[in-house]
Amino acid sequence: MSPRRRRTVRVRLSGAPPRLAWRPPVTDRGPWQRLLRHPPRAWHTGERRRTVPARPLAVLGLAVLALAALALSQDHPAGTALPPPVPAPPSGLTAPADGATGPAAFVPVRLTIPAIHVEAAVDRVGLRADGAMEAPEDPDRAGWFDLSAPAGAVGSTVLVGHRDRADRRALFWDLAELRPGDAVTVAGAGGRSLTYVVERVEAYPYDAVPMERLFARDRPRLALVTCAGTFDRATGNYSHRLVVYAVPAP
Repeated sequence: MSPRRRRTVRVRLSGAPPRLAWRPPVTDRGPWQRLLRHPPRAWHTGERRRTVPARPLAVLGLAVLALAALALSQDHPAGTALPPPVPAPPSGLTAPADGATGPAAFVPVRLTIPAIHVEAAVDRVGLRADGAMEAPEDPDRAGWFDLSAPAGAVGSTVLVGHRDRADRRALFWDLAELRPGDAVTVAGAGGRSLTYVVERVEAYPYDAVPMERLFARDRPRLALVTCAGTFDRATGNYSHRLVVYAVPAP
């Protein structure tokens, strides 16, 4: 009997050796693990996503607009009278004499402030029954105080306007944004116009407006007046007044 022959078996490994990676088991301890363990039905069936109907979206948009209007009205709630621009001007203040105004002077009827996108008509205002300065009835119009100087005359040409009203912004909402050098143009009924440049912007407590500066008659100037500060519901008035002083452009 011949001896059993042994065969040599050769094994060739081709390519890279297998890699082993350990992955932690998925548990139900966290929201993301539970979502992966139990996915929504739409993931299995391929159902289309639900869309929000147009009507609820419209209602939501109206609600957002109502909240925005309410936030704005907190400064000046509905039913509150618009406050006067300044308390009683100096008791001895009178309109400039005709001879002192000069031939180039005119009553303002139009106001243009490009820097804050103001283009408005100007009404004539005087004194209220309580002695305070009147304000224009229309919040989108300015008012020329008729005891101040006409435009182009020696003295202060005082124009007043509202900052806001109960439901929206008014003409002089952005008046505080003016900076020295900004242009302000005042026009008259006869086509005449005069351009001023802002000199300074100042805010005063309502009961401490410097009347001698506001109504100074040493040289031609323009004074734009509006409300500023915080609104007091008890008194229906703002805490401060903002005054923009401007001088004729060179």
